This record gives sequence, C-alpha cells and structure tokens, in this order.
Amino acid sequence: MDGLSYFSASYREARQRFLTACETADHPVVSLRHPLAGPQGEELAMDMAWLGPPDAKAVLVSASATHGVEGYCGSAVQLGWLESGLYRERPAGVAHLLVHAVNPYGFAWTRRTNEQNVDLNRNFIDFQCPLPENPGYDVLADLLCPSDPDPARLAETHKALEAFEAEQGLDAFMDILLGQYRHPQGLFYGGLGKTWSNQNLVSWLKERLPAARQVALIDIHTGYGPYGYGDPMSSHGMGDPADRRVRDWYGADISTEGDGDRVFPQNFGDLANALVEAAPQAAQASITLEFGTRSDWDVFDALRHENWLHHHGPSDSPDGPAIKEKLRDAFYPEEDTWKGKVWERAVEVHLKALRGLAET
Repeated sequence: MDGLSYFSASYREARQRFLTACETADHPVVSLRHPLAGPQGEELAMDMAWLGPPDAKAVLVSASATHGVEGYCGSAVQLGWLESGLYRERPAGVAHLLVHAVNPYGFAWTRRTNEQNVDLNRNFIDFQCPLPENPGYDVLADLLCPSDPDPARLAETHKALEAFEAEQGLDAFMDILLGQYRHPQGLFYGGLGKTWSNQNLVSWLKERLPAARQVALIDIHTGYGPYGYGDPMSSHGMGDPADRRVRDWYGADISTEGDGDRVFPQNFGDLANALVEAAPQAAQASITLEFGTRSDWDVFDALRHENWLHHHGPSDSPDGPAIKEKLRDAFYPEEDTWKGKVWERAVEVHLKALRGLAET
C-alpha cells in the first residue's frame, strides 16, 4: 500500500470519497453543515465518523484540515485508513473518531484560515480571559502583511523580514507564529470569539465523550519540517503527565515545548484544547503530526502572498491563480515521493496511538 491513490484533487472530491468509504465500511457519519458554500456552490461540512463502541473508555481522534488547505494530506490519511481496511486494526474497546475537515471553508477555498481569516489552531482558548499578547507580531505586522495594492511590496518586505531573522535569530522570528489577536487581516489571527468550527466541534464532542477516560488526538498538518517526514509534536509542556504519555507511545523523536536544540512553533489555542474542554475527566495525549513540504521561506511567502490577495488584491488579479497554486503547493506537493512518505508515516503513528490507548 503506497497510499498514492488516497489523495484527492479538491475538497469536493475528498469529501465525497470520504463519505463513500464510510458508507462502504458501514460507519455512520454525522455531518455538521457549514453556513457557506464552496467555489462551485457545493455543500461544506465537518463530517465525523465514529468507529467502534459508542461508550468506549479510550478514544483516538484523527483530525484533518484544521488549517484548511492542509486538508489534502489529512483527508488522504483518513480515506486510506478506511479503504485499506486498516480500521480493522482498532483494538477491542477502543473507538476511533475521524473528523474530516475541521475547517471545510479553508479546504474548499484554498485558504489556511476560515471564513473570518481566523487560524483555527489559535482559536481554542478561553475567551473569558484576557487575550494573549504577542508584541513581536505587533512590531512586524506591517512587514508581514503590507496593505499596499502593489504586489511588489511583498518582495521588498521579504528582504526586511530576512534581515530581522538574521539580526534577531530564528527563535525570535518563530515567536511571531505563536498567534495574535489584534490584526484581523494578518497571519495567525486567533479571532475574538469561538468560531463556527470551534463551537460545533466542542459541542458535539461533549455529547460523545462522557464515558471516555483516555482521549488521544492526532491533528494532521503540513508545511513545516523535513520534506515528507511526519514530526509528532506534543501539545503538552515538558513535565506534564500527558507529555510523558505521548513520549512513551511515540518514542524519543517527539517534539515538545522546551526541547533544547529543536525549534518549532509551540502555539496557544490549538485543537488539543477542544478535547480538554469536551472531556476534562479523561487523560489526554495529543499531538500535531506535521509533515514537511517546501522550505520555510517558500511556505511563509506563500502564506503572505495569499493573505495579500485575499484582503488587498483585486478580485480579477492576473496573479491570483498563480498565488493560489503556490499556496496549495506549499501545503500539498502533488509528488508521489511525498505522498508515499506521508502515508507510511501516518500509518505508523496511528498504530502507535491505538496500541498506547489499548495498553494504558
């Protein structure tokens, strides 16, 4: 099983294939319909398939498209899990929940964010508390997302951002990825309240997880790290029992906040918080499974250009299709080598999670 056939060409195709695979395997699906439609008027929805006993004490949640355009990868993994028959590897007593397209709008419209420009992996915070501060982003906001209608300005600001990284260091530059709540048209914007995806997912999980005593999350992402390699990033700080749990399951290559020589963005408000809110009684074990694609600067520039196009570029911009294609390629390289690596690693990580839940 090389996994190549599981990758789709559009959200519409990915969703239909997922629903068909669930029907074929006799797994009922709950579809939460999004209020907006896709580019061809197609229905958008967060689709959820529950595999296993409804009152399972141990539950693995696999999520795709938290960052919309990254959904090609996660959807392929979920489809492959069903079509290959690997879903039969689920240990007795363990349930497996597939959440297809947490952010269906971004998946369909080739955006990383949702319909409000919200980065969903920064939205799962307690909005009753003061919003997190990110002064580093405030300083760089105009360079990151210039409002100038001339696209040449993006090239100029790229040079300034490279100079900032060279002077301040990679760690300081990566701090801007923590998320921000002051610039609605900027990158990594967490919003000012719970989004549609946040509200609906948490509400549904609360209904399904009251019996759970162990909950694990694999949130599938792309765009950061070595090409085709799935880096398991812990959602828990070092010393947290949940972090020790994921280290036991996935091995020494797990990335965790505070690791000495490994630089990666440890954000607040990620999807793992949805499980904490929905099932506070359960022991947690959440990771982001991050598959590398292009170079960091290529991915970053693709985000900046698409954000400029969405907010400031004319709707008939001749550069529009190329900008959208660059963003898609930054998070979904349509290359057999990459797809094969993704599938092999995703299977390995999911099997480890299922074993961990069964043995704990």
